[in-house]
Amino acid sequence: MDILGLNIQKKKDKSDTRKRSVSESVTLKFILNKRSFDKPTSSSMKHFMESLALFLSCNLTSYTDNRNSEILCVSVSSLDSVKFLLNYFNEYPLIGDKLNDF
Repeated sequence: MDILGLNIQKKKDKSDTRKRSVSESVTLKFILNKRSFDKPTSSSMKHFMESLALFLSCNLTSYTDNRNSEILCVSVSSLDSVKFLLNYFNEYPLIGDKLNDF
């Protein structure tokens, strides 16, 4: 699953349960999740995802989904990296169904 999302944080004042106030903020984030093992090609996706993380200057993380499959995750949220991705997709457009989501 890949996601280009927007997170809006509303202002929160200090309270009895919150020691610090929270400022308003807006964050744009790109997340790409892929199975660690590609069934159709019978190959590991780890090298590809590590290369992608290096290319995007971000970390590669992993988690186990509800089907007990390992999922590799690349997440980009810095403004420069998101701008880089948008420029990249504008120069090299997506094809197929993914183009409709961009």
